[in-house]
Amino acid sequence: MKIRFICLVIVLLATGVSSVIYAQQPTRTMSHTKDPQHKVVVQFSSPDTLSQGALIKNLNNLLKGLPNAQVEVVFHGPGIDMMLTQSSKYANLLEDLSKKGVTLAVCENTLRSRKLDKTSILSFGQTVPSGVVEVILKQEQGWAYLKGGL
Repeated sequence: MKIRFICLVIVLLATGVSSVIYAQQPTRTMSHTKDPQHKVVVQFSSPDTLSQGALIKNLNNLLKGLPNAQVEVVFHGPGIDMMLTQSSKYANLLEDLSKKGVTLAVCENTLRSRKLDKTSILSFGQTVPSGVVEVILKQEQGWAYLKGGL
């Protein structure tokens, strides 16, 4: 009987102490993540307008959570449609992201394969020689990778 009582007391003390220790640990909030060291490269290759809308939403959420993050979106393949002056439904929203410091880079290989030149892209965009190579180089430099869209 004494042994059961002693074991019960030990269990109660142990769980009580662990609860106190757990309660004293700080809760991680988004404010802990406002670090200018974050670098994110986002690959986007979809012509789908739902995916384009999702990309805009994801980028805004990313900047809300990590306002000092360095972000580059690399558009290649059919994804460049989003950055073309003649077909972009999101030009104003992309320009807002550009003003917030997001780099919007279009693949020159894709432009050439579609017989387009650099003047075909939105004025605030820039080009990179190869979209996939740009993504690889960023990852090799330690950038986090996200696949944009749905």
